[in-house]
Amino acid sequence: MIASVSGSVQSIGKSAVVVRAGNFGVSVLATATTLRSLRIGQEVELLTSLQVREDSLTLYGFSDDGQLSTFELLLTVSGIGPKVALSIIDSLTPAQIANAIQQDDDSVFRSVSGVGPKTAKLIILALSGKVTQVSSSKEPSNQENDLVEAIANLGWPSAKIRDAISQGDISKLTPAEAIREILRRLAAK
Repeated sequence: MIASVSGSVQSIGKSAVVVRAGNFGVSVLATATTLRSLRIGQEVELLTSLQVREDSLTLYGFSDDGQLSTFELLLTVSGIGPKVALSIIDSLTPAQIANAIQQDDDSVFRSVSGVGPKTAKLIILALSGKVTQVSSSKEPSNQENDLVEAIANLGWPSAKIRDAISQGDISKLTPAEAIREILRRLAAK
């Protein structure tokens, strides 16, 4: 299994990004949100899920563990394929998915393109006992998202930035102090 792909962004398409990993250009399907956050030449690390079919091997890439685990959990639902799961991940956060399942609110899923009433009810039914797996992933704060975006613009991969942020509490620091602290942690690795 290919757990992640790291390298520089070679090209960005409508639904996929090509990451230069060594001597290979690896095509990774990703959410529109992830694709919009990338720039050509940027160093990136995407967590991946390899989907094997009779006629293809397809990598789906995610910027964090919460998205990846939610994607793989959605794939356990009968009738949900990778493209629909990716569409759900692009439209809803892992926390929104967990809340919808806990509250039996299938309207949240029906708002996603490609998910009809029957599929929405099936998602709720199939995942109601597994929702803790989704809700256990911590939603990043606005401060964390802002830090990741600011430091990613300097060329650092988002996954490494989030790792550095998770090494200690930075909530009491000013934005400038937080950036300095995260850069210090990244440089120490």
